[in-house]
Amino acid sequence: VCSGTTGGTLVINGYVGVIKEWQDSTDGGINFNSIPGTAGTTSYTFTNLTATTQYRVQVISCGGAFSSIVTIDVDPAPVAGTISGSKMVCGNSNAGTIKLSGHTGTIAHWETSTDNGNTWILQSNTTDSLNYSGLTATTQYHVLIHSGVCASVFSPIATVTVTPISQDGLIL
Repeated sequence: VCSGTTGGTLVINGYVGVIKEWQDSTDGGINFNSIPGTAGTTSYTFTNLTATTQYRVQVISCGGAFSSIVTIDVDPAPVAGTISGSKMVCGNSNAGTIKLSGHTGTIAHWETSTDNGNTWILQSNTTDSLNYSGLTATTQYHVLIHSGVCASVFSPIATVTVTPISQDGLIL
């Protein structure tokens, strides 16, 4: 699941006895804690987990037993971070680097646009920086960030504004 945004329901079946309680653990199953209000219930609904969590059920009959353990893996929500490198450059005679920092998740790819964001062109770069040179048109840049099963997010946009190269001109 995605951290803090989703949930689900766990159901126990095939047990013999009475359900004493559901328990959870966020330390890899070293310590389990009782979940209040779960005595006698055959299902448990979890919501907004922020850490990988394990669950089990304690069943009482002639003696006591624990169910198998189920683990709910939690992916961190992606964070878009910040993007730097916006500047004004001269047409054809330019070079620089756009840099992404402070993000959480995996960089899926960069995208560029020369029509003010109406059309984006995929760049196969998956690193935190993208070099450019010889731009002839104002170009916008952003990055798509993935994190497990969470919805992907785009970084803010950096813009390299291209100004025309000065020309001498003619006097008539």
